[in-house]
Amino acid sequence: NKYLAKFPNNQSTDINSTFDIYIQNDLVYYEKKNCSDEDLEHKFFLRIYPNENNEKMIINQDFHFYSAGEKKNDTCRAVAQLPARKIWKIWTGQFSKQGIDWEANYYYGSNQNPAITK
Repeated sequence: NKYLAKFPNNQSTDINSTFDIYIQNDLVYYEKKNCSDEDLEHKFFLRIYPNENNEKMIINQDFHFYSAGEKKNDTCRAVAQLPARKIWKIWTGQFSKQGIDWEANYYYGSNQNPAITK
């Protein structure tokens, strides 16, 4: 993955959660150290809330780990590309048939960050 090669190694996390999240330009990076195969079984969700003319639409970008990431030396990293539009908020995490495993919110241009996570 060409975007994983640009992982922001020296950047502080934007969200501390089950997977630490880094937001850089139009990319959302996920990282978990001491990652196990069980951490990767459930699907990731990424909900994008645009802020264009007060749109109420939500953009869904769900993905499985190995379609967007890689595991190296017990560290798991994945990346998702955001659409080229103004964004108000993202909501992300992992889910299974039993429900949400973990979730986090990030508000652009807000002092509400770092976001509260489950």
